[in-house]
Amino acid sequence: MSVWLRLHFPLYIPAQGAAPAAWSDLEKEIQPEACGKCHESQYRDWKESLHHKGMGPTVLGQLLDMELDAPLLAISCQRCHAPLAEQIPYFRKGINNPDFVEGFREKGLTCAACHVRAHSRNGPPARRPGTETSGPHGGFQVHAEYESPAFCASCHDFEGAGTMHGKLIQETAQEWRRTEFAAQGVSCQNCHMPDRRHLWKGIHDSGMVHAAVSIQLETTPPEAKTDSLAATLSLTNVGAGHRLPTYIEPQILLILEQLDAKGKPIADTRAEGVIARKVTEEMDQEVFDTRLMPGETYRLNYRKTLRPKAKTLLARVEVWPDEAYRLYFLKMLATPALRPQMPTVIGKMEEAIRQDTESRYLLWERKTAL
Repeated sequence: MSVWLRLHFPLYIPAQGAAPAAWSDLEKEIQPEACGKCHESQYRDWKESLHHKGMGPTVLGQLLDMELDAPLLAISCQRCHAPLAEQIPYFRKGINNPDFVEGFREKGLTCAACHVRAHSRNGPPARRPGTETSGPHGGFQVHAEYESPAFCASCHDFEGAGTMHGKLIQETAQEWRRTEFAAQGVSCQNCHMPDRRHLWKGIHDSGMVHAAVSIQLETTPPEAKTDSLAATLSLTNVGAGHRLPTYIEPQILLILEQLDAKGKPIADTRAEGVIARKVTEEMDQEVFDTRLMPGETYRLNYRKTLRPKAKTLLARVEVWPDEAYRLYFLKMLATPALRPQMPTVIGKMEEAIRQDTESRYLLWERKTAL
């Protein structure tokens, strides 16, 4: 990582301070809506992205209590979700941050978080030479790091957070470095920012995930003597340049079960397989890790008695992007010793549980007649 990049992403981004007096009010503004006046397509993309939603109820539900008693810990969590000083309400316990702008934090990872420091604009090499030193806000400073995976690694590799079984809590860039994608020069930006778009699609997007996997179902006719039904549902990572999924929150669920003539599941015929990294709630022990590096395959082998009423074998692949968060909040709300006291926090957690459940989607399904 370059010196510039290390300095670009400290614990939090210091307040911008006073802008040049000669600038217009629009040039001085760091709110994303102001950036969108000129950078219209980037702003539209960002509004749809998870970067914009980075301070939703799932994160706020954890921070609202924490920042009152341990503001530095809250800042370390907020570092990648809303890192501007203008988005941080407290730097020290009981002392308000005078630079905090009400409502700014909820906008998540904004344009300024990546591109503005002390009102100086920064970005990748210009597509139209000459624009670096002309135009509004005095042009911008060019840094090649914007096209490097190291830029993404600043948030997507949890350096300094400890390891479990020799792996960081999240280490997406380190995973990428061990793949053919890295050897061939295919970077994070190639897949997640094609044509420099600011959508950053990932596990929450069914199209992105579908393009990254190959799914196969193999069935064997029931054996006459044993009435045993055998099948294998396989999923291979063919397009994600890192583990699939890369973080501890999502899981991919493989399902096989027998259905009756009305399409209803038959009891005790269901088999499930989980592609995920399961860790303890304290995040100090790994329970299992079935995630897939590029080229790896997960297989759910099915062997159960064919039921007399069975007419169909159902095979499904579901993606649950936020499952670990959902389970974590459910436990906190159900455990008196962990349950927050602030009604606002409880409300955020309840909203997060609802959103995390609604984020699930069906990736693939096939029904085979028996």
